[in-house]
Amino acid sequence: MRLKKLSNQFLLNYLLIFAIITVLGLTTFYMFVVYDSWEQDYYFIDLTKFEEDYETRGFDFAIKNQSFQPEDSLMILSPDRRVIASYNGPKYIGESYTEMELQELVYGENFFNYVVQYSSDGHYMLVVYTVYIGSNFTYILGLILFFIVIFGLVALSFAKYTSNQILLPIKTLVRGVEQIQKGNYDHHIAFDASNELNTLMDAINHMSHTIKVETEKRSLLEANRKQLVRDMSHDIRTPLTNILGYSEKLINKDTFTDEEQKQSIEIIHQYGKSANHLVNELFDLSKMELQVKKFDLKDQDVTEWLRLKIIDFVNEFDRHNIHYDFDIPEETIPIPINDLNLQRLFDNLLLNAIKYNQEGLSIYIGFKNLDSTYQLVIADNGIGIPDDYREKVFEPMVRVEDSRNRQLGGTGLGLSIAKQIVEKHGWSIALLPKAESYFGKGCTFVITILK
Repeated sequence: MRLKKLSNQFLLNYLLIFAIITVLGLTTFYMFVVYDSWEQDYYFIDLTKFEEDYETRGFDFAIKNQSFQPEDSLMILSPDRRVIASYNGPKYIGESYTEMELQELVYGENFFNYVVQYSSDGHYMLVVYTVYIGSNFTYILGLILFFIVIFGLVALSFAKYTSNQILLPIKTLVRGVEQIQKGNYDHHIAFDASNELNTLMDAINHMSHTIKVETEKRSLLEANRKQLVRDMSHDIRTPLTNILGYSEKLINKDTFTDEEQKQSIEIIHQYGKSANHLVNELFDLSKMELQVKKFDLKDQDVTEWLRLKIIDFVNEFDRHNIHYDFDIPEETIPIPINDLNLQRLFDNLLLNAIKYNQEGLSIYIGFKNLDSTYQLVIADNGIGIPDDYREKVFEPMVRVEDSRNRQLGGTGLGLSIAKQIVEKHGWSIALLPKAESYFGKGCTFVITILK
């Protein structure tokens, strides 16, 4: 929708008001002129018609057939200036005017009000006095009232339109901002003003949604942080308890066989390594999460890189009696990567598959060149991860089977680190549901790389 600028809308409003006033003014003036013209025509005395009516129908009929004002007068004088007939005339019938009196009457101070006309046969003259038709005060007052009422109605309608377009949206914005200020980020401001207020509304709604998302994300991160601290405390407590227990045994026991001493030291060393590994994993995850920008990347032929990496694992696969299948294209595909971290990602996914499954496992590694993306697929047909954990498994300290993970030395941070490595490359990683997995069971991880 094309938005109107408020400045243009105000200008248009002013022009519209000016046009309305002009139209109403011209209409009122036109009505006055029409009425005045009608009044002049109505009280106009047609002497030719009067003469015709007088000679054919008589004086009274001729008078009634004209529109005289109350102060108008008409006299019919004979050639010797005697009054033959009179309507409101200064002299009665039978009285006469001297030549001087008649001149003073007709050409005196009311000269513009008198009309003298001789009959067509010259037997008489018509002396007509007409009062100036002034403006009708009642009519003018009516026109003024008409102008005021119409302008008031138009102004009221225009004010309502302006209110709907400007004032009501501003009030709605103020109420919406007050709700957002109170923390009600679900409040959605809605109106249709067809001007910049719509843009402001969209910006405030977007800001509110962003604040809501960030607040929820912060709450989730805080909850995850607390959960991580609880999980870390629990996971570190076990090796530390064992380390303290066996070290106290070594300190307090007077006699130790070499075998018992060696066994205790090995257990202490084992649990120390476990705790150290957990702390290192947590440190690496924290470092990656705090790193805002992407890794330093360098173009490498990813297909050749994958082939060399797979060769490093062949002996490991053979040692664990693992069946493997690779589908790596022969073409050269240069992709910006961080070699060290990508190796860690690759090792993490493959070692997890080996660690958490029995011998006789099958592993598939494939690289696909699609229309707009590349896909790196790492799949196994092992015990897999339940579909309910597909999203959670990338969160820190999430384990499907706690006891089995601890027994195998799992920290619950490996897939979180893997996700961080992928995202720092600008890629994405997903665990497919079992129904879509490569083997129909087990785990199928898909790393999507945008071209």
